[in-house]
Amino acid sequence: MNDFQRDAQINGAGGAPFNSSNPVSNTSDILDALNAIHDPASTNETRRVASEHLEAIKSNPEAPKLGFSLATDKHQAPLVRHFGLSLLETYIRHTWYELPDENRKALRGWCIQLVQDIPDDDPSIIRNKVAQVWVELAKKCWALDWLDMDAYLVMLWDRSLASRDLVLSILEALSEDVFYREDAAAALRGNELNTALVEIFTSPQHLSGGIKIDDQIVKLRSSNEGWLERLSRFLDSFTQGNAHDQSLKASTIKTLATVRSVFSWIMPPEITSTRCLESVCMTLTLEDGEILLAAVEALHALYARQHLEDHDFQRLINPMYQPENVTLLQRLFVWSMVDCHDIDDTNLVVSIPALHSWVKIWASKTLGESVPVWSVVGELLETASRRIIRYEHFPEDSDDPTIVFLNEDIDTTPERHAFLGNYRRFCFQIIEGITERRPREAITHILAQTDTNLDQWQELDAQYDPTRAETKSTQQLQVDAQCTVVEAALRGYSRWVANRGKNPQQDERERVSLETSFEEWGSDFLARRVFQQPEVEHRIIKLALELSSRALSQNKSFALKVLQHLLNAIRKDEHVNAQYSESLKELHTLATNEMRRLTMRNAEYFATFFDQIETKVNDLLASWSLDERAEAELHAVLFVIFQRATNIEMEVRQTRLESFAIPVKNMWQDDDLTQSLSSFESFCHFLGLDQVGPYLHKIGAHHVEDWSVVQVNDEGLEIQADLARRLSRLPFRATKSLLSASTEKLKKDSKTYQLTIGLWHPCFPAILPNVLKLVSFAHQFNDRSTWSSLTPELQLIVHRILMDRFWQAGISTGTKEDFYAQITSTKSTLEGFGSSVRGKLRMVRESCYSILYCVSRLGDYLYSYPDLPEPLAKALFSNSSALSSHQFSVLLNMTKHLVDECPTTQIAHFCPAVLSMLFAHLDTKLTSAWSSIDERKNDITSNESALTEEMKEESILRGLTYNAAMLITSILDPHRLGQGARSEQAQPGQHDVQHSDSLRNFALSSPKILEPLLRLSAHALRMRDTRSCGVIVRVLQSMVPTFCVPAETQSDAETAHLVREFISTEVLQAAITSLNDNYFVDLQKDLAALIAKIWISYGISAAASAAPSAPDQPLSQMPRNVLCSLPGLAPERVDACAAKLGSDQNHRHQRAYVLSLLENIRGVSISEMGKIKTNVSSTQARRSAKERYSNKVEEAQKGPELADDGPDLAGLSEIFG
Repeated sequence: MNDFQRDAQINGAGGAPFNSSNPVSNTSDILDALNAIHDPASTNETRRVASEHLEAIKSNPEAPKLGFSLATDKHQAPLVRHFGLSLLETYIRHTWYELPDENRKALRGWCIQLVQDIPDDDPSIIRNKVAQVWVELAKKCWALDWLDMDAYLVMLWDRSLASRDLVLSILEALSEDVFYREDAAAALRGNELNTALVEIFTSPQHLSGGIKIDDQIVKLRSSNEGWLERLSRFLDSFTQGNAHDQSLKASTIKTLATVRSVFSWIMPPEITSTRCLESVCMTLTLEDGEILLAAVEALHALYARQHLEDHDFQRLINPMYQPENVTLLQRLFVWSMVDCHDIDDTNLVVSIPALHSWVKIWASKTLGESVPVWSVVGELLETASRRIIRYEHFPEDSDDPTIVFLNEDIDTTPERHAFLGNYRRFCFQIIEGITERRPREAITHILAQTDTNLDQWQELDAQYDPTRAETKSTQQLQVDAQCTVVEAALRGYSRWVANRGKNPQQDERERVSLETSFEEWGSDFLARRVFQQPEVEHRIIKLALELSSRALSQNKSFALKVLQHLLNAIRKDEHVNAQYSESLKELHTLATNEMRRLTMRNAEYFATFFDQIETKVNDLLASWSLDERAEAELHAVLFVIFQRATNIEMEVRQTRLESFAIPVKNMWQDDDLTQSLSSFESFCHFLGLDQVGPYLHKIGAHHVEDWSVVQVNDEGLEIQADLARRLSRLPFRATKSLLSASTEKLKKDSKTYQLTIGLWHPCFPAILPNVLKLVSFAHQFNDRSTWSSLTPELQLIVHRILMDRFWQAGISTGTKEDFYAQITSTKSTLEGFGSSVRGKLRMVRESCYSILYCVSRLGDYLYSYPDLPEPLAKALFSNSSALSSHQFSVLLNMTKHLVDECPTTQIAHFCPAVLSMLFAHLDTKLTSAWSSIDERKNDITSNESALTEEMKEESILRGLTYNAAMLITSILDPHRLGQGARSEQAQPGQHDVQHSDSLRNFALSSPKILEPLLRLSAHALRMRDTRSCGVIVRVLQSMVPTFCVPAETQSDAETAHLVREFISTEVLQAAITSLNDNYFVDLQKDLAALIAKIWISYGISAAASAAPSAPDQPLSQMPRNVLCSLPGLAPERVDACAAKLGSDQNHRHQRAYVLSLLENIRGVSISEMGKIKTNVSSTQARRSAKERYSNKVEEAQKGPELADDGPDLAGLSEIFG
């Protein structure tokens, strides 16, 4: 017997403390059950019976002995041996702390013997499972009563190559579980395991180490060499003489994977002294794709570390700038390059990590000023300027090498667009960074380059033929790219201005000089750069506006030149080409919108030229027919001058402003309009909607499957034109434009604000009643119950009309521009006819929303009117659940603004009716929509178009769910909005902290608001959107303690009791159910924290709790009752866990107790879902590198997930029986 065998026997391998008189099962039954589970031909019932049989074996007290017997029997099938190891792992994981010492000693001995006896030729499935069992054991007792684990690992390391691989698997898994994964066992012993792992990886010269037992210090490191040094030595031996030994390749990759994990936490001096960084760099000399990828991942982990001290940063960075390592990286780059027409499976998207690195270099104060960096700045600026072009608009069959690479590297259009968006962002940031560092040199070069290019493109533009108009031509893309380069330079210049201060006088002189250069260039730019192509002129205008608002924000004379350019950009439409007309309309929209915004910033200066501006505006209005939106915006320009120009006498301002507002008021008071809104039927007749159904039924539209291929006849075209004429009778455009102009960027403490309130308040009684009727009827049109009396054919037609077409980033094929082009091309078809009807209804809805929002910005009229909240809530929400997810998102966004603007003094009057009705209908909408999605997932066909529509719908629903979650957060946990990733939701116009606290306190004390809000929150825990669920979990955690505080009145006490009972049942059950759902695996720690919070706050008394605020008696027995009702949870286990929760205030430990208690309930543990595979194929590596840059930078909503969501969870609702 060798030392290793003797040690294993001493540790318990030779003992037999487990009773062996009652065998659990014979191996043939186990093999039959395993085969039944894995056989594709097995029925669900067969699998169920087999699973129950194996689960019964796991729960038997003799399971570990049987597991050891099966695992060590080399005659058993690998599947049976693997099951035996699972028995050991499960027993260690769930029962370790309840076992007597002799049983723990036996289990430890068995695990050691398993490792000692494992043959080198055992299948990887067995070897990996043995490593998992060892890791599970280490998390329970290493550095506690098992002090010589490191000695065993060292012996294994020196025994054989296969044993070395086993050690590497153990070390990597321990590192991941202790430092990264949310592992319950590791969390409970976090400090001990952290310290132990750091000690065995670090040499004695940097960390003495050891743990104190009685009066002695016991070392956990078995020698004077740490594991990082040992791993470095192995890498050196491979690169210096064994690189061609294929038997060592797998061990090298595993070693690099372990180093990758350790690099993220090991102390930098250890990396330096062991020369591990140099050892990793030497592997870059090997032309093996898998080894190179593992090495690069290790280096990435090291240089992704945060918060390094300066001396540590130098220790880690300086070696990479040594000539030999620079040469290695250059060789790696050259080796990775391939011809775009000779692509093989080793091709990588290599340039975007380089761009990303340059962005970080420019962000570094030290590296950004270094001589080596500036030696390549010219080439870098040229590359970024050339590649900032929108490649996504190039034809897919283009021979451009970049497009060929993209088509090969990135499979789907949405991923390609996301990737290119990130690529373009990095190019922009590089130009911005260079300009910030050297504004004079960069700006001079970029503006000169822009002039040269625009001269060439302007010559080509002279040949432009409107009859052959096209979108996204090469010239348009080139102009867009060059303008983007200038905008990046302007952004860099602004950062330089904001951060200057080292040499104030010199910097100020430089700023004045640069500003003069900008003005001269911009004036010439506006005078000479007039393009015939509307798309190009559109881009020129945007650049001019950026120049005015950023570099020349105080230059009023230049702003006037921009205004003149905008006015001159409005040109007559000769209607020679549909695409040209559409582009011209977009140009007019941009020009008129930006005129108004430009006027707001320069009203007083523009007022001195008012006569000339008014003459030009009137000429435009009289010369040719503009669309309604452009006309309204032109009137708003004149309105803004009198509203914002304080250098005009107040009486003159008021008189001229009334000349704009009174006609609007009169239009809303029109008797014909009021009569037309007396009923839903009269509303439909007024807008001409009553013509639509009969016409479509007459032409047999309900028999047409594809409406986009059937042209509308003359009658249909006339109906479309009539719908547009009727809609124009509603004074939406004028009202929206003037109200929006009245409120945009207007300070509430200004005299202009008071003037504006005095102007509009007399108009609101005439406007609001009809606005509420319009929005109510528009919502009612979407409600299917409205049309229940129609024939089935007409109901089908209405349903088809109400089906939105929309483009969804990341899902829809083609670009947004392609989508709009398709809509334009189908205007004369049945699909276009239906779209025009939807457009009219959308116009009514969203115009009403816009008007209501603007009214909310003008004083407290909307909030203080005595009888307004109930009618307002009824108009907005009565039929809101019939809206599509996208439509409801718009309504929800507007409502959030109304709540944000509500004065603190009016919260009690305004919010109960609005919020209670909103949450009730939002709950109905979301629960029904998610149920529909879940049902249809089971019926998804192979039709690609149907699948795409399903994904788009689910993505929009995720967005609505997230917006709902953020609304709840803004009410119940408003301070969290200013932290971390959620700060994106904080709106500039939000009220102060006092308003937020007042709204929160009122909502929590108002049963009318609280009941639907809590019900929605409970349901949201089960809605399959991880981001939204995570938000709700955090909100509920912040809210739970609120109802532990003694109430001041009997009514408050009753409300608090009902809330606690609801949270302790509905919310707790929903949290446990989601914990059991594999879909929510990333939220397991958050869900566990919520469960612990509810249990500790409501279900644990002061006698069992260390918390000073705990009540004398549990506030509710429901947390315990719910947990005891779960299958497999005996009351004794629940009470034992409660005792641990009550005595330990460490939140991480509390979370771990819950996860441990519910281990057999939850679907899959985070550690199992997150296992890192170190031996990845080149295809997988390539996909990983691509995916890193193929996600949205700022996602408005998480992408849809139609992948396998795990096992069938049918019947889960019965878990609480």
